[in-house]
Amino acid sequence: PAAARRRPPPPAAAATKEDAMSSVAFKVMISNVRCEGLKHPVELRGDVDETVDAYVTFGWPGRGQKYNTKVIRNNRNPVFEDWSQDFYYSTRYPEQLAQRKLLVTVTDWNRWKSHKLIGVVEIDLKTMATGPIRHDLSVLAQNGDVMGRIRFDVEMQEVVRNMKLELFDVMLPNWIPNATPGAKVCVECSLSARPEDRILTTLLPASVVPTWPRTKPLKLSIDVNDLLDYGFTFQVHFVVNKKTVPFLRGSSFFLDMVSKTQPIKTITIPLKMTSDPNQQAGNLQVTAKITNGPRFLQILDAKAVHNDKGIMSKKGRSSDYFPLPPGGIIGEDAKGTELEVDESDKAKIHSKNMDSEEKDDWLYEPRASSWKPEDDMIPLPRHWSMRKEGRAQFVRFMYRPTKQVTYQDPRGLPPGWTQCLTTNGKLYWYQKSTGGTTKTDPRGLPKDWDLVLMKTPNGCFVKRFIYQHMLRTKVDPRGLPERFSQHVTAQGKVYYMDHQEMVTTFSDPRTLMPKEMIAALAEDDIRKWMRVFWANAATLINVEKTRIHEEQQRLLKEKQLEFEHETKVREVDMKFANWVESKGTGWMKSADAFDKEHTAKLQKLRAEKEDLEKKLMGEIEKWEEEQMKKLREQKDKMIGAGKANLEKLAQSHGKTREKYLDERKQWIEKFMKEKKEIVGKMSKIYETEKKKLEEEFTKEKEAFNREETATSIQTEASIVEAKVVGEVQFAGVGVDVTGVVINESKG
Repeated sequence: PAAARRRPPPPAAAATKEDAMSSVAFKVMISNVRCEGLKHPVELRGDVDETVDAYVTFGWPGRGQKYNTKVIRNNRNPVFEDWSQDFYYSTRYPEQLAQRKLLVTVTDWNRWKSHKLIGVVEIDLKTMATGPIRHDLSVLAQNGDVMGRIRFDVEMQEVVRNMKLELFDVMLPNWIPNATPGAKVCVECSLSARPEDRILTTLLPASVVPTWPRTKPLKLSIDVNDLLDYGFTFQVHFVVNKKTVPFLRGSSFFLDMVSKTQPIKTITIPLKMTSDPNQQAGNLQVTAKITNGPRFLQILDAKAVHNDKGIMSKKGRSSDYFPLPPGGIIGEDAKGTELEVDESDKAKIHSKNMDSEEKDDWLYEPRASSWKPEDDMIPLPRHWSMRKEGRAQFVRFMYRPTKQVTYQDPRGLPPGWTQCLTTNGKLYWYQKSTGGTTKTDPRGLPKDWDLVLMKTPNGCFVKRFIYQHMLRTKVDPRGLPERFSQHVTAQGKVYYMDHQEMVTTFSDPRTLMPKEMIAALAEDDIRKWMRVFWANAATLINVEKTRIHEEQQRLLKEKQLEFEHETKVREVDMKFANWVESKGTGWMKSADAFDKEHTAKLQKLRAEKEDLEKKLMGEIEKWEEEQMKKLREQKDKMIGAGKANLEKLAQSHGKTREKYLDERKQWIEKFMKEKKEIVGKMSKIYETEKKKLEEEFTKEKEAFNREETATSIQTEASIVEAKVVGEVQFAGVGVDVTGVVINESKG
């Protein structure tokens, strides 16, 4: 890792102008970081499990600083949702991207001790610049053990600087000569979303087939993703009497104008009439030459992912990632093989193109005419922010997770829907209840109709239009003429009602209508929905203003009452402080002296009590020892006399040994019985004497407690008398309390 962070050495040859021109810059954005199944480092030693407080650090090569996520406590599957980091990265040696590596470290945070490294992940920059956006890799410890998995997205878009586009042999092979006097024709090539960046040919007479051998070059500085999304637009202008009329139009994607093997490529662009986009009007043949173009292109397909096995493509969308619509952009993987993307996905990707059949350009129109300053009162959904641009106060809305902008207002959606933007700036809508996404706007549906996304067994989502919360169909009820309305039978069959003729039919009235007209009608339905939303929103704004004004007045009254109360409290405090300084100082001193004297008396009484208890316990122990000594002496005398009697009996009678032993045993048993009787009598005497001593001790203790209680009662009475005198003096009234009598027996 240390070697990866070090700046690579320059090439052996001296740096020249060509080396400086070979530098490359990238716009980098790291987001959607999450970990799964993390292990604590102590688990490698077989210790007990501990909590994991993980955070992730991204160490980008060539940059001094590191980017740390926040710490998520007590979670082995942390998800860093709101964290993202974007910056620009440039290098003079693009051929060394494979040697420079991004170091991703996962660390366990600790408040009192040093942080412990869980594992690391290394990815070279070339894989990120030419591979997929999404990475799903194993977190490896220093000994090679797998400590979990980490997933994150890295968008590494090359910033194309000074890209040069040149057009050669521009001609209209299907041109029909026009004999109008003074009529001329020219061709304009511009970037779709940046009309100011354009190439304009010279004017040639319209009476012949026009051909332009060469045009002026166009220089661009743009991000790769924007270049791929926008494409190029070609327009043929007809000039008569100094009036320019664009009447032919066509478009081409950037990838169609690039050749991997040759710097020059000839393309044929189909042209359509500007007044009628469905009418074909010949072709435009152009030879394009692009120099200083993009050299690195990521795989932006949502199915592609970089994991431990390499670069792979998943079938369908994975629910583990942030919900994105299906599809992607043609790119190259690390081996240089072209990914397969069907034409339908390709058309959806370039939806901003003027010739796209979806015709969703109206979504990107500025809302300058309808926007009002009061619109700011309505809160925006989560992750959205609003910007105003230009003197016309164009309003754009930015989606913070992807840092993309759009003119489409994210407010006014049905409940449960959220508007989002992909990393390429494409609009899609997310349904929270099902977790699915769609490119179909859920607004503008007629009454009793709802849009619901349903999950299929293979994990994909399909859109269904629900009628009266129970009947569903695939047919969109929007885009119908005003006289028609769409309904569904109980068997799920769609039929249409003509409100003018008052008849019903199963034939769709849109079958004979062109797609442009259907799209325009659907657009009108959505615009009506938005007009109703803003009309209701104005009422909501007035209600909110009234509520805010009332809340402000209420808070102002509360503040005034609090101020008056604090003023009164300060006055009382000042009076009390003045009294304490003037009259209460002497009383406080006398009370302190009395407390000290009383405390000394109590301590003296407690000491005398302890001495008396020790004296009594000593006398009791001394008496017990004397009694036990007398009992032992009597016992020894009795045993000695018994032994002497036994010896005399044995000698006088001359008995055998066995008979003697039997008699001795009997005598011992008799002696033991007598001994028990004597011990019982002595214990009774001992207990009687002990009870007498305890009763005497109890009586003396009660007398002592009575004296102490009387002393404490007299002390409390003195304190009460002092307090009463002080309170009465404070009130300014004199009362004689000498006649108060305290009943000591009741306390």
